[in-house]
Amino acid sequence: MSLFFENHDNPRMVSKVNPDPAVRAPLAKLLATLQLTLKGTPFIYQGQELGLVNVDFASIDEINDVESRNLYQELCGKMPSEEAWKRILAGTRDHARAPMPWNAGPNGGFTAGTPWLRMADGWQTCNAADEMRDPDSVFHYYKKLIALRRENPALVYGAFRPVFLKTKRHADVFCYFRVLDGRKFYVECNLTAHQTPRPAPLSGAQAKRIGNYAEEAPVLRPYEANVYEVL
Repeated sequence: MSLFFENHDNPRMVSKVNPDPAVRAPLAKLLATLQLTLKGTPFIYQGQELGLVNVDFASIDEINDVESRNLYQELCGKMPSEEAWKRILAGTRDHARAPMPWNAGPNGGFTAGTPWLRMADGWQTCNAADEMRDPDSVFHYYKKLIALRRENPALVYGAFRPVFLKTKRHADVFCYFRVLDGRKFYVECNLTAHQTPRPAPLSGAQAKRIGNYAEEAPVLRPYEANVYEVL
């Protein structure tokens, strides 16, 4: 699988997995699906519900994080400064500390002054006001997922049963059931940026509860994620 999670709150996950703006929305929705249908306590940091990406900092002079600045100086003593900067840019905590973009106005409507950090890239179109107006946005997808989770204890407390783990043909697909008290949900996720075959269809009746693509398809599209209730 080309996508994986680690317990790391520094870079935004969308940028960490794939920085291509063409897949930002489906990827952000896929990450939300995994976070809100797997076991554990979800934690949504500011901007994650908008699908925000990392800040394209130009140099260490734009970084405020003390840990990052200290590490940069340490790395510069061991490698070329360009390589040290690449490592800092990939993981600095300042990515997640950039001002929240509330709208498409100056500084994202966050302040009329000078913010302490640059805005995250794409804030002119990826901001709270615009996403709240768009029913197909990452923001509304999070709302629907949270409501689905609240209404169905199986997605919170249910047993986790992965499938297709040893199927080479579906190596890039992550599928699992969540089961509790006779309720059963099936989640299918394409963890890659390319189209991949959909695993064998579920037996019996099922109802699709949410998905990050509007139309149906016989294959799983880039970063496609779907949640079905098995009836």
